[in-house]
Amino acid sequence: MSIGGFPSFVEDVKVFQRERLNDHYGVTSFVINNTLFAMPFLILITFLSGTICYFMIRLHHGFWYYLFFVLCLYASVTMVESLMMEIASIVPNFLMGVIIGAGI
Repeated sequence: MSIGGFPSFVEDVKVFQRERLNDHYGVTSFVINNTLFAMPFLILITFLSGTICYFMIRLHHGFWYYLFFVLCLYASVTMVESLMMEIASIVPNFLMGVIIGAGI
């Protein structure tokens, strides 16, 4: 799923590099902004898919088990998103970045 957001992030990095050269903002604010912007979408994705999977395969009953499952799913999706952000910032070529991201 993270590969789907890769093209837009590559374009964001290009814009960021131009704006950083003009001293509009720094790396820290870009990373924090990008993380906070992606957070609601990642939470929505994890709760929707986590709810379907959790009740479809009938895991442990109880709210705390369900919450733990969804939080672990959110942590893993967030980690993969940050890994794709790192790959996009290192690899300048879009196709090579998708190949490396899918391989990892």
